[in-house]
Parts: sequence; C-alpha cells; structure tokens
Amino acid sequence: DEEYRGKGIGKVLYLQALYELKHMGYAYCIIGGAGPIDFYKKHSDAYVIENSSPGIYEGLLK
Repeated sequence: DEEYRGKGIGKVLYLQALYELKHMGYAYCIIGGAGPIDFYKKHSDAYVIENSSPGIYEGLLK
C-alpha cells in the first residue's frame, strides 16, 4: 500500500527477519520471487542468483 511506503516498515521487518534467522543458526536465506531487488541490496548483501527459477516451490503455497 502506497500509504506505508517510505516509512521504514519494510526495512525493519526485513532486518528483523534476518536477525532471527541468524540467531536460529541459519547462515543465509533465499528470498524467492523477491519484489524490488534494489530494496534488498540496499539493506543487506543480497544479490540475484542468475538463471534461478521457483523450481519445486512454484505454486506450493496458495
């Protein structure tokens, strides 16, 4: 929703999720079907995995 863009909410949620994953013992995470890639690059060391596709997870959650 445009009303909430630019307020830092997404950044806080994203960074908190990464923090929680780290403390659960995960070394990395993969974000499938990520929206604006620049958002993730700006707030972490995210990068695009070239030639990747949804694979086995395509359509899993409905």
